[in-house]
Amino acid sequence: MAKNQRISFTVSEQEHAQVTAAADKQGKNMSTFTREAVLQSLKQTDGNDHALASIHDKLDNLQQRLSYLLEMRRDLAASVELLLVNSGKLTPAQAKDWVESELTDGLFSRDD
Repeated sequence: MAKNQRISFTVSEQEHAQVTAAADKQGKNMSTFTREAVLQSLKQTDGNDHALASIHDKLDNLQQRLSYLLEMRRDLAASVELLLVNSGKLTPAQAKDWVESELTDGLFSRDD
């Protein structure tokens, strides 16, 4: 790819000294060092954007799975409550209390 576009910027004396020292340490001239630094920064930004998108996708997936598990737990709670009442073991109020204390641990109420 042809390099025919120029980018320039100003820095303080201290920043200039830091960049010069870093370029010298790597055995590069100022132009090469700063070009590589800027291009590397762009690559890292693209990588960070990709990583953030991947994390976002994973969080969405986890949220969907959690919603599904909570729905299953809610269905299980309702089923257990009906079984306890229909078996004659507990009254509806007792069954509801038992399910809330032993199975759902206050995660949700039947009204949700």
